[in-house]
Amino acid sequence: MIFVFWAGETFGLVIAILLTGGFSCYIMSVSIFRLREGRRFEMKTTARILVFMLVILIVSGCNLPTPGREPTPLPEENVLPAVSVGPLPPALVEADPLPGSRIPVASDLRFFFNQPMDRASVEAAVSAAPALNGSFTWADDHQLVFQPAQPWEPNASVEITIAASARSQDGQTLLEPVMLDYQTANYLRLVQSLPEDQTFEIDPESAIVASFNQPVVPLGADSAGLPDGFVLSPGAAGRGEWLNTSTYVFYPEPALTGGLEYTVTLNSDLDSV
Repeated sequence: MIFVFWAGETFGLVIAILLTGGFSCYIMSVSIFRLREGRRFEMKTTARILVFMLVILIVSGCNLPTPGREPTPLPEENVLPAVSVGPLPPALVEADPLPGSRIPVASDLRFFFNQPMDRASVEAAVSAAPALNGSFTWADDHQLVFQPAQPWEPNASVEITIAASARSQDGQTLLEPVMLDYQTANYLRLVQSLPEDQTFEIDPESAIVASFNQPVVPLGADSAGLPDGFVLSPGAAGRGEWLNTSTYVFYPEPALTGGLEYTVTLNSDLDSV
């Protein structure tokens, strides 16, 4: 620590605090007073400034490291010992369709497990209300598919249960039974037709439209492989297409014959999807 005083026409106090060990050097210069002819030396002002500078020096000295003092090492982090985890129990991780959804009356049910399963024990563990009537197939050891032998009852509740006795291939069973609820779709029916029933004197070139209460064809399916929505009697040339999953349109080409009565008969093979 070095104190340097310099006096002249302007008397100044320069304090240079030199801190070793990588600290910066702080230099403060304070103008104490000016000497002018006939003025008295202002002792009180000088004393206040010196006290103020002394306080700064004391505070700065408190932050200096103690020579020869070793830093206290940080405690080592606690490392948890490795824990051995046994094989996980089997579990149903997904079902398709999603539980709680409305399903088509001819819908398959798919069950996905988190590990390879003992097929016979799983099939024996699956039951339903109303009772299942169909067959099981396995896409692989993780995925079971149930295919109903006949359509589900329309507009009805289906409750699927997989008992806890279903086992994985390593012999472990489900921790608890699995319950899945579904609602089957209502009967497929016509909700709108154009022209309407018993309409007379229609435009022979107008299209014939039939709309159903639920999807009949898959979304985005190739129209070439889709069934017709209805047939005309007497027959007429033209082309038909599904505007969406539940609406079928027939365009007569050429126009229908004037003066004839036409009957539209819905395709009895249509099912909801």
